[in-house]
Amino acid sequence: MKRLVLALLLLGACAAPAPEVAPPVAAPPPPPPVAEIAPPPPPPAPEPAPLLEPPPEIVVAMPALPADAVEVRIGPAQPAPRYPLPAPLATTQTTMPIDAVRVAAAIIDRLSGGSGLAAGVSFSDTAAQKVDASRAALPGLDWRDTRLLQYAPVEYEPRLPPKGRIVAGQLVFADGLGRSATILFSVEYSIADEPIPVVGIEIAPIFSLDPTIEVFVLDADALRAFGGAPARHAELLRIAREKGVRWQAGETPIGARDWVLLAFLMERVSPSSRLRLGVTRDPNGPDLFDGATRVLEEDGWRVAIVPGRFSAYETDAWLKAEFAAGLEADPDARFARAIGIYPLRLMQAPAVAP
Repeated sequence: MKRLVLALLLLGACAAPAPEVAPPVAAPPPPPPVAEIAPPPPPPAPEPAPLLEPPPEIVVAMPALPADAVEVRIGPAQPAPRYPLPAPLATTQTTMPIDAVRVAAAIIDRLSGGSGLAAGVSFSDTAAQKVDASRAALPGLDWRDTRLLQYAPVEYEPRLPPKGRIVAGQLVFADGLGRSATILFSVEYSIADEPIPVVGIEIAPIFSLDPTIEVFVLDADALRAFGGAPARHAELLRIAREKGVRWQAGETPIGARDWVLLAFLMERVSPSSRLRLGVTRDPNGPDLFDGATRVLEEDGWRVAIVPGRFSAYETDAWLKAEFAAGLEADPDARFARAIGIYPLRLMQAPAVAP
């Protein structure tokens, strides 16, 4: 019986399949790292509103001032002489010696196309050519006075009375618009003959180191009525005085309008000098927006023009003019400095042109 039970146990052991062993379960892969999401960049700061928004139609209406030109020069460039000038011996012609008066009058006559003989003076061929080639004539300006800087004898032969003289001075010219210019001259002539013979001469313009400035505000329509900005300094000054007003406090209109701001230098300046006109929010600071400014120069006469759309009642901007002398000044005096600062808010508006 025991054998039968043992046989059955053995038989069951052979017939029963071995239990399957499940393979080891692989560990799940780690989750991918969560990418850090950067916060969105802050929105760009809004650009400050321009101090003046140049209306393109105003710039286009200025055919004499092309949009790609910084300066427009008319006529030949004048030299920029530098002379150490002494204190005047006479500040007006009425206190000058008569021969010096005659010589100065002859130079004025020669610059105006005469010969000088009307003043009892003759020019040698070389002296006459120097005057004619000096390009110092000032069309449209009239002589106003003469200043005497030097009056000295010339000894041609030792131990003999002087027979010649050197005279140096300044000829002052001006026009009805208040513009002025000065010419420097130095003349050598004989005092033994009549008419007085001029044997040597030097003549050149004297450029202003501290020019007077006049600023106007002009309604843009008034300038459009003239077909844009005239090409001549004097003509544009006449229009500004007729249709605009000088800068001054007074009533101002409400609401944005198209304006043209003009700054005229009333004395001649050298080609190497610099005039800058622009707008700023800080009248005492260095920042100056002049991207819309155009500068017109005509033989030393200069005007800066800024077209813009703004409200004279609401704006807080200032108009600022800077001037730097050129090669005619000492090197340490060629820095830019403010020659006029004008609040846009306090200007008096011109009447609208019909």
